[in-house]
Amino acid sequence: MVVMEQRLFGLFRYRKAYFPTLEQACELIDHLAFNDLLRFQHVPSDILDSRPGLIERSPTSTVCVDLTQGTETILKHMHARACRRRIRLSEKLIDRLSIATNTASAAEDFVELYNSFARAMGAVPRLSHKRMEAYARVSDISVLYFDGRAMCGHVNLRDPVRKRVALEFSATRRLEGGEEASLCGNLNRYLHWHELQSYRAQGMGTYDFGGANSFKFSFGGYI
Repeated sequence: MVVMEQRLFGLFRYRKAYFPTLEQACELIDHLAFNDLLRFQHVPSDILDSRPGLIERSPTSTVCVDLTQGTETILKHMHARACRRRIRLSEKLIDRLSIATNTASAAEDFVELYNSFARAMGAVPRLSHKRMEAYARVSDISVLYFDGRAMCGHVNLRDPVRKRVALEFSATRRLEGGEEASLCGNLNRYLHWHELQSYRAQGMGTYDFGGANSFKFSFGGYI
């Protein structure tokens, strides 16, 4: 289980708990103080059934990739044109690409990249350096550079006990226009492919895309 905590208005303790088991969820619920707010993510809905204090429950779907498979099997399950081909196109640019993970510069560049993406999207909340520092303690921050410029990045929550990884934040320059922006779809897929291989090598069992859309479906996996 991964737990993120922050103070709201100096009064409420707000926590987000990811991947809890039934026992862990019950432990958190049973010890709530009067000023505690608790949100579960990536949790089976039956954990919350009949629990007191439940304000809202929103079922969602997510695409997951089984990392216990071989890399060739994972690659084979990807959509041929929408994903595999675009990864191969990125590999042809390998001499112009670099990936940084969990470095100070990667964290700094991701915040800039994400906030630029959020401004282009409009109503997306910005990401502060303080919040990024909190996520960095329980996440991996990866940024892909093309000719030295940050083009796309991911923040992946990781639970080494459950052997599960979940995409929490993602950002690219695809909304900025220009020639580089047109590359972002391919480069972002390549970064995911790099992470899938890396997490599999580290012994993680599941890569959770944190949602379900056509982009995430293109990587195969299951719902």
